[in-house]
Amino acid sequence: LEQILGEGGRREALEQILGMTGDNKALVIDPSLSGPLGRVLDLNLLKQHGVEKTMHLRTGPLGISQCRIIYIVRANLPNMKMIAEQIRHLMQDVRRFEYRVCMFPRKTTMCERVLEEEGVFDDISLTDFDLGFIPIDDNLISLEMSDAFRELKLHQDMTNLFDAAKAIMQLQVLCGIIPVIKGKGENAKVVADMLIKLREEVGREDEVVESELTIDELILVDRELDLVTPMLTPLSYEGLIDEIFGIQHGFAALPSELVPGAGNQWNQRDNEQARVKVSLSSQDELFVKLRDLHPSKTQKTITERDTLLKTQQLGAINMNQRYEPNEDEKRVMLHAAVSSYLNKLLQDSTFSRQLEIEHLLLSGNVSYDAVMDVIEEMMYKRQPFNKVMKMMCLVSTLCGGIKKHAHYKRELLQVYGYEYLFALNNLEKANLFTKAQSGTLSSVAANIVSTATKNINCARWESIRKKLDVVPDWEEGETGDEDDRNLAELYGGYIPVSLRLVQKSLSLSPTDSFTALEQFLSPLPGPFFHLNQLDAPENSTNRRHRVVLVMFIGGLTFAEVSGMRLLASNFNRKKGAGVKELRILTATTKVMNGETLLNSLGHVPANMLKTFTISK
Repeated sequence: LEQILGEGGRREALEQILGMTGDNKALVIDPSLSGPLGRVLDLNLLKQHGVEKTMHLRTGPLGISQCRIIYIVRANLPNMKMIAEQIRHLMQDVRRFEYRVCMFPRKTTMCERVLEEEGVFDDISLTDFDLGFIPIDDNLISLEMSDAFRELKLHQDMTNLFDAAKAIMQLQVLCGIIPVIKGKGENAKVVADMLIKLREEVGREDEVVESELTIDELILVDRELDLVTPMLTPLSYEGLIDEIFGIQHGFAALPSELVPGAGNQWNQRDNEQARVKVSLSSQDELFVKLRDLHPSKTQKTITERDTLLKTQQLGAINMNQRYEPNEDEKRVMLHAAVSSYLNKLLQDSTFSRQLEIEHLLLSGNVSYDAVMDVIEEMMYKRQPFNKVMKMMCLVSTLCGGIKKHAHYKRELLQVYGYEYLFALNNLEKANLFTKAQSGTLSSVAANIVSTATKNINCARWESIRKKLDVVPDWEEGETGDEDDRNLAELYGGYIPVSLRLVQKSLSLSPTDSFTALEQFLSPLPGPFFHLNQLDAPENSTNRRHRVVLVMFIGGLTFAEVSGMRLLASNFNRKKGAGVKELRILTATTKVMNGETLLNSLGHVPANMLKTFTISK
């Protein structure tokens, strides 16, 4: 399926490029789209279709000799301003230029209006550029909508929900109608309703394509059901790499000292160690074995792989030649260095304290004042703004708001600067940094269980924690359920609400009543729904796999992706005779973490930066 989706994206991109006849083309790409496009296109393919130069969209003149210019950009106002400025500059040239602007995922009225105001609208050809789902890795596809959560929370813009429904409809065209759709949450319900309407408009016949690509069930998960997980520190190997270094489109930007052969390079401009992009995907066999493990468990796997490679190479070494490690050995060296770095970080007292506070908050075993003292200490030490706000948003989400909200907002602005006012206001609007309701917040645990408190959200978290058992309370020495222990290890003792939702859904047999799932999920906000589009076809029993598509509306983390793989592995290990093997295909609007989520909400538009500049 991932291969077919890649071909679909490649075909869409080439249609836009081929829409401009002739050679002598220049392709100007929005930097944020270079990663997604890189999953479906390569330079050789572009050259075969007349593209002589490829560059990122930047401010200032293009400085190119090609006369046919194709822009592939996100549909936002800053991009339109840059494009208009470059076109006006080229108009002064004696040569005649052709312009084609492809807007991802679609052109908007606002963008068209800006181009009209800039006086270039009549000189360009505008078109939509919808790639649909882009394959990120095995069993992971994404719409790459980096602002989906922001648009939903801040602007109540449902456009991204329609795009999600349309992308799922495209999957149904490829794979046949998905018999069962279920999910939880307001946004998930909107997508489900849109999907039903799209199917009616398309007029697709009620049929299931019998192949290994057939999808048996769709589970829609609304990110708003679980805003706690993104604010926590992930403890899977892949999740922690993303948390510390960032992973984008299968590449991590690692310090040069961790990359074999890169040396200890230094970035003089930023006065920090240079970063080297390294591929982290299913193409790396060792990474596949490591990515879902706790970093402390990775060293054994790395050592075993290293021993195996050395044994294989023992007879092939020529003592008269200088030995150069092959690619497999370099990957072992890379993961050994990264694993060592992460394990040292886990032993750091500051980092360990943060993990401890997070877990105590989740379990309700720490006083509110003690947590706020820790956050104040982090703030006054000028630790990164997002690091402080992640903890602040976690407290706000779990406890139903922040006591002395105005005080902390004022202190944050005094410490970090008034350019963060926009970010704080957005976080308030998104209900991540809110004012506490009336009531005493002396202790998280006390407030959660106390009937005296009027804070309804605290009672809700306690209900979620107990009903869904997201913080299993294992006694010392108690082994507990092995599957739950593996899931809880992803976040240091916490099982994400999203994983519990999917786990419970998968555990129900087709004969079970869906009311059991509805009751289980009752503490979570938003409606539950269960729709049957088709009766299961009789010949579906001939297939070896049961394929479940889990779609996260608003984004998911890499640790949750690991959780999806663990759920499938656990199910297949325990399945009885005659039960089909489970394959979970994870889809999302965007793979993200707490840092990128806060960045999207706190992004300051370029035209507002001058407002916050204080002259000295």
